Amino acid sequence: MKLITRPKLVSFIYYLTVFLTGAAVLIFEVAAVRMLAPYFGSSLYVLSSVLTTILAALSLGYYFGGRIADRFPTTTVLYGIIGLAGLVMLFLQILALNILPYANVVFSITAGPLVLSLALFFVPAFLLGIDSPFVIKLLTQSNTPDHNGALVGSIFFFSTIGSIVGSIAAGFFLIPFLGLTLTISLVSILLIVWSMIALVLLSIIPPPESRTKLPLPLPLIIALGVGCTVYFGYITYTTAERTTDPKTMYQADGFYSHLKVFERTIDGVTLRFLKNDVNHSSAIIPGSQTPVFTYTQLADIFTVNNPDANTYLVLGGGSYTIPRFIHHTYPDMNIAVSEIEPGLFNLAHEYFELPITDKITNHEQDARVFLQSTSTQYDVIFSDVMNSGLFIPPHLATVEFFESFKARLAPDGIAILNFIGSLDTATMGLTGSMIKTISTVFPNYELLALRGPDYTKTQNMLFILRHDDQPIVIPNTKITDYFNKTEKMAPSLIVDQKSLTLDKQTVFTDNRSNIEPLIVKEFTEF
Repeated sequence: MKLITRPKLVSFIYYLTVFLTGAAVLIFEVAAVRMLAPYFGSSLYVLSSVLTTILAALSLGYYFGGRIADRFPTTTVLYGIIGLAGLVMLFLQILALNILPYANVVFSITAGPLVLSLALFFVPAFLLGIDSPFVIKLLTQSNTPDHNGALVGSIFFFSTIGSIVGSIAAGFFLIPFLGLTLTISLVSILLIVWSMIALVLLSIIPPPESRTKLPLPLPLIIALGVGCTVYFGYITYTTAERTTDPKTMYQADGFYSHLKVFERTIDGVTLRFLKNDVNHSSAIIPGSQTPVFTYTQLADIFTVNNPDANTYLVLGGGSYTIPRFIHHTYPDMNIAVSEIEPGLFNLAHEYFELPITDKITNHEQDARVFLQSTSTQYDVIFSDVMNSGLFIPPHLATVEFFESFKARLAPDGIAILNFIGSLDTATMGLTGSMIKTISTVFPNYELLALRGPDYTKTQNMLFILRHDDQPIVIPNTKITDYFNKTEKMAPSLIVDQKSLTLDKQTVFTDNRSNIEPLIVKEFTEF
């Protein structure tokens, strides 16, 4: 049997080190996006802030890592820095659990993600960025100059492969199945443990002529053990305390957002909510079929516009309150739902009284992908995908999206589209651009402002769209606002289209969709 030589074993340890640190950086990056999303939405600002922070931290880590390695080229310093990165991340996660619930009150949706990304993730990423130039320094000390190029290339190869593995692991396995807190904790502990293991290994395989003492004192090992025990005790207590809130029925990280099911009593009526990141996306009154949110109360507007409808598509299932209401009221209706978040369909059965029936078909797909992949035309389409907290997915607000939308609507079909915006002429950029974009594809439409056309602050609105040119009938239905304690008749909510000035508004396209700046302006006081 051929024995592995010391140089090869040492090289393996160093290559594994840059692989693990590369993976850790990307796991922290994905985790950072998810950690900020419940408070600032899954917006471009969150993604850009996290990317900026990680790249800035790594670049400075590379810069200073080379200089530190030149002055202190020892394994003790290298693995001390890696272990410190894990410890810092553990501490910052405790800090995050205490400050993030108040973050969107203190910071704006533009500044908040950047400030908190820098505060919570810059230092660990900076420390992990030090390791690549440090490893290069240690390996080149015992390598011939003729092979230094290959050595540097190998270091960056294994580091990048680690980043790829970390990115896939975080998004597909770790966060969905272990949750955000446990994922960050385990990766941080892994960095600490590996730093100790690597030091042990490198100390017991020295060259025969120079044995060195293990550079890891026993008090440090005990301190790390006690610190990790206290940390996990705190995290376990904090998580358990939040989960055992008697009003919280379910709480977990989904694939795309943090999900929470809870109950609140308002004026003696118990309501059950689904919170999807920052968005209270839907609610029911347990035991009652009465729609709660105002925009859901016109889900059956098709009865006065297309009474022969027998197929109904819902884009954005949420807690499936619309399918539940339509199925109960029209049991022969064939209902399809496109919901990108896996697991919500089962949550709806368990917590939101969605019946198990072959009349409701669920598709775990992005709304636009579903529209482009199916050839079925639907008599009614209800869309509730445009607003997710303080964020509108840009690809679901463009002319191209609404063209796909219209292609799936039957020739005599009617569509209902929920939107959050303002009719204030000073801040109507988002609403006006949305009207202009939709009317480009659907010239036959009505817009209902559910708190009234004279209400100028942010509110729910409904676009009622027809594929053909037949008049749109708004039924004389009472709309009850349970939260603001008002009742209005639906026809009184119609916005006069002649009062809208859209000359300066934008038509959103896939090529040009400047939604984020308009969202900031629209939701500043939301």
